[in-house]
Amino acid sequence: MKDAIPSAHQVMAALRPLSLAQVRDLSDRSGVPFRTLLNIRFSKTRNPGIETVRKFFPLLPVSEQKQAIPSVERSCVATDVVSQQAGA
Repeated sequence: MKDAIPSAHQVMAALRPLSLAQVRDLSDRSGVPFRTLLNIRFSKTRNPGIETVRKFFPLLPVSEQKQAIPSVERSCVATDVVSQQAGA
């Protein structure tokens, strides 16, 4: 997870199955305000800041984390596809 950046959708999906008690515990352990986590969970905050996500996402149970794609790999793959399509 250190180099991976989860999408906003992955972050919301990871928070959605948590109970309010689990969200409160996550808030206590991460230092991210409970209300902030709830706003992300209920899609009121649709694009949470990466620094906020970095505080709590690694603390989620592994089963709640979807495989995040490292941003560098994502951009390289996209570049390769475009190059191939252009006949380079």
